Amino acid sequence: MKNKWIASIVAASLILAAAAAGLAGCGAETGANGGNSENGGQAVEMTALETGMAIVKLLRDKDMDALAGYAHPEKGVRFSPYAYIDTAKDRVLSAAQLSEALQDEEKYIWGAYDGSGEPIELAFSDYYDEFIYSADFAEPQIIGNDTVIGAGNSINNIREAYPDAVFVEFHFKGFDQQYEGMDWCSLRIVLEKSTDGWYLVGIVHDQWTI
Repeated sequence: MKNKWIASIVAASLILAAAAAGLAGCGAETGANGGNSENGGQAVEMTALETGMAIVKLLRDKDMDALAGYAHPEKGVRFSPYAYIDTAKDRVLSAAQLSEALQDEEKYIWGAYDGSGEPIELAFSDYYDEFIYSADFAEPQIIGNDTVIGAGNSINNIREAYPDAVFVEFHFKGFDQQYEGMDWCSLRIVLEKSTDGWYLVGIVHDQWTI
């Protein structure tokens, strides 16, 4: 199990290095949902890891229209503030809702705060700051390719909640030495494979919990 974890991290690091050198995907243009595209007359399909990296950059740029292009056309995108995914209560947005989410000033319930149990009642823009892009996940310290990196006291049920999916985890080990790693955070991009590429079905934020 340890070897598999290390291999996943190494693979992610290699793809990051290739992307930085402009080599990832051999210069291929990608479809709206990470599907096949033409490269010199030859079809090239993005991997789940490459798709996850593309999605997290859209989140960084707040490009919601492009992000909506990745949303699963039937399942939409489920948002989970912590590792435990409540498939009955976590808020789900369709592609159309996702496109307009940052302009929507209405407050919604996204779950409950760890510790207090108080409802997380926020407009999407505030939820985005606190439970989506709470750190610069486009430039993480570690990437997990279908591998959990951050682990705290919350139950992580991602495999059970998304049995047909894979995920890419963008992780920071911490920011301030005085907290000895207790200020770690992760963002997991959950993807399902379709005949025409990868679709986004979930965005899971995770951090140290009580």
